[in-house]
This record gives sequence, structure tokens and C-alpha cells, in this order.
Amino acid sequence: FSAGEGCHTAPHLLQTLLSHLAQAIADYVVFQVESGAHCIQIFDSWGGQLPPDMWERWSKPYIKEIVDLVKKRCLETPIVLYINGNGGLLERMKDTGVDVIGLD
Repeated sequence: FSAGEGCHTAPHLLQTLLSHLAQAIADYVVFQVESGAHCIQIFDSWGGQLPPDMWERWSKPYIKEIVDLVKKRCLETPIVLYINGNGGLLERMKDTGVDVIGLD
């Protein structure tokens, strides 16, 4: 099973998997903050390779889920979002809930 195939052949399975990963990542981020991290950066390393509509469906909701979960538990911790090759996604990144957008 690959994400590239899953978005076409098993979208519900991929959505469930990505949501579970987002929850696990959020828990890990909270652990990092509780261990002394003063700022968190989310890297969407392959996000810039997706067409904007695919990024909206397969990346953005899970970034928002991570941000929402972390903000509930670590309100004062700034969150940065960096997407490699993000030029075509800048307008779409602004409502993810992050505090800072890193530019590529």
C-alpha cells in the first residue's frame, strides 16, 4: 500500500491512516514541548510536489489536525509550517492554524 496508490484505490483507508499518524505526531510534538522545545516546525517535505487540489485533500487536513491538537495542549508554543517547493501553496497554507510559514 502506498499513499500515491491509496488516494485513488482506497481513499477511506488512507484518510484513516493519515489521521492516526496526525494524532501520533501531535502526541510526539506535545512530548517535545513538555521536554523543553520552545518552537515546533512541521515539515511537509513532499507537499510542493502535489498539485494544489491534491495537497488540499491529502496534506492540509492532517497538518490542521496536528496543529489543532497541539494548540489545545501547548497554546503558547509557536508552530512553523515549511513545505518544500511551496510557491504554489502559499495562499493555501495561511489557514492551517500555524503561527509562521517558512518560505522556500
